[in-house]
Amino acid sequence: MVKPKSKRSVKPAPDIKAIDLLADSMADKPYGNLPEEPKKQVSPEKTTKEELVPITVTIPVEMRDQLDQLVLKRKREKAEDRTVSAIVRKAIDQHVSKL
Repeated sequence: MVKPKSKRSVKPAPDIKAIDLLADSMADKPYGNLPEEPKKQVSPEKTTKEELVPITVTIPVEMRDQLDQLVLKRKREKAEDRTVSAIVRKAIDQHVSKL
């Protein structure tokens, strides 16, 4: 016995007018310089820390391996700066202060 086709598998033909309206509304939207979002309310316990901004840095595989080993060592010792981000921040801060 053959199973009948499901009604869900039959898709209706796209509405050309709806497609044109969507294309027209999307055509006028900017893609690069979006308006700034309003600043979020910061809870009082977070006001003591400085605001952090994520960045992307490309490094050699060997350097990443060294950082991973350092992080593991510092975590085992329960030392400060136990993340790659913290170690890199400290290194950049030391480097910039020498300039």
